[in-house]
Amino acid sequence: MTRAASEFHVLSGWGEAHHGWARVRRPRDAAEVAQTLAEATREGRPLCLRGAGQSYGDAAVRSRGDVLDLTAMNRVLAFDADLGTITVEPGVTIETLWRTVLPHGFWPAVVPGTMRPTIGGALAMNIHGKNHFRVGGFGDCVEELTIVLPGGETRRLRAHRDAGLYRAVVGGAGLLGVVTAAKLHLKRVHSGLVNVTAAPLKTLGDLIAEFERRAPTADYLVGWVDCFDPAGRAVLHDARCLQTGEDPDPARTLTERAQELPASLAGAALPAVLKAFATPLGMSLLNSGKYRASALRGVHTFRQPHVQFSFLLDYIPNWKRMYDPGG
Repeated sequence: MTRAASEFHVLSGWGEAHHGWARVRRPRDAAEVAQTLAEATREGRPLCLRGAGQSYGDAAVRSRGDVLDLTAMNRVLAFDADLGTITVEPGVTIETLWRTVLPHGFWPAVVPGTMRPTIGGALAMNIHGKNHFRVGGFGDCVEELTIVLPGGETRRLRAHRDAGLYRAVVGGAGLLGVVTAAKLHLKRVHSGLVNVTAAPLKTLGDLIAEFERRAPTADYLVGWVDCFDPAGRAVLHDARCLQTGEDPDPARTLTERAQELPASLAGAALPAVLKAFATPLGMSLLNSGKYRASALRGVHTFRQPHVQFSFLLDYIPNWKRMYDPGG
């Protein structure tokens, strides 16, 4: 039996405020995962799990012991376009997921604000999306899990049959074992576009009230709040999936090419520009400008590709660099 490759690295979370020096082990399949877990258990060696390292904090960072990096386990194991299900290894990213299923008229049932996380990480943290009020967290779109327990034993868990352990694993930060495969159900879509309505609101109370009013009919709801404003002025975005016949050219809009984020030289340089505003006064000015621009347009509706609506954090490459060097 082969052993998981290992190297020592300095690791951090997405926010880069905390770092750790650890031995990183990269299993390539479930057998190597089982072997690594069994060895760690026998030797009493601490072990934490890591996907793409997209957690804001230090959930996937250790300063002692080993880190089990699952990004090499990145295969799509099965995709059933008739049933709308897909089975993947934990290192598959949200990006790989949508690129695999969208051309067939499906979209991941729950996605975060970036396409970079892995499925394993999304399960470990039971992430939420802009449709949490309607469909729940990431674990609610999972039908079946295969998990290797700390002693090396493999279990297959179904959401309804094994509800107790299943619910403990989802959102369990990898503390109960390693998910080596997950079967997800997908959302059927009839277009690569969504109808988005933007609405500026003067107070946080207005935003909450508008959320409540729109929740029965919206597919997605997200609000931006100016926390420098005493009243909590805000901008709400309400997105609704297009129904059959609303998109005149779904064969085009469902392609990967139609979903790409717009490339921009300004976007690549923007983190350096934004760094000058990374102060309370600077952010207050930026927020004020954003809200006033939205207020000038008023309530308006437009169409936007799923990727552009869902993954706002990916618009500006490395925008977090504006917070360097402290993270």
